[in-house]
Amino acid sequence: MYLCRDDENELKIKLRTAKLIILDFDGILYNLSTNYNWIEARRKLTSLVIKHGFPLKRLLQIIDPFDFLNIIDKEKNPKLYKEVSEILKYYEIIALKKSKPIPHASQLLALLLNKGISLCVVSLQPTDIIRHALTICCPGLTIPIFGRDSAGKPKPWPDHIAACISVSGCNPNYSLMIGDGLADVVAAKKAEVSFIGIELGLFTRYELCEYGALAVFRDVGEFLEYLKRIYSS
Repeated sequence: MYLCRDDENELKIKLRTAKLIILDFDGILYNLSTNYNWIEARRKLTSLVIKHGFPLKRLLQIIDPFDFLNIIDKEKNPKLYKEVSEILKYYEIIALKKSKPIPHASQLLALLLNKGISLCVVSLQPTDIIRHALTICCPGLTIPIFGRDSAGKPKPWPDHIAACISVSGCNPNYSLMIGDGLADVVAAKKAEVSFIGIELGLFTRYELCEYGALAVFRDVGEFLEYLKRIYSS
């Protein structure tokens, strides 16, 4: 574990008092990224948005294909947003067939549910992809899911985190988000929800801490073991 702040007590208190834990999907519950054809997806998306008049200089700054979702206003240009989403989904379906649940993810969910903690998923993946994957990872699990096709703007906007808080009836002060990307920590910060990072994605512990994480864990297994110690003490 890497503490982003000097005082570990803040982290312990947040975990012990949490009533709602909001989870990212890819990198926390399931491993799609390593099987995703980033290069081919980015090329198709770049060609698409150029046809719609997006300047090349702006596109040169985009590496992650999912960042194309951030340059299109979902509410003002729903047709183009849907086209981008469908291209992403094509590669997500291929990746899902090759992917497996993150080790210890099902045990983490079971522990949290056993403690009476409400769970919610907020992801840049579409809801049907997430639901299908969760039937493999955690059969019988029914929790609220907010994907990029849900009402409101996806991460890094706070809309879907706010929706999780609303449906759970929990106070943001007793809510936590677990994720591995800058979109996760930025959305959590905007929603005034504390954030804990898992260092399995594109970003390092230093970057996640810089954007406001309380702590960053090496992987889900390390976070699970830390939680067990917190709950047993």
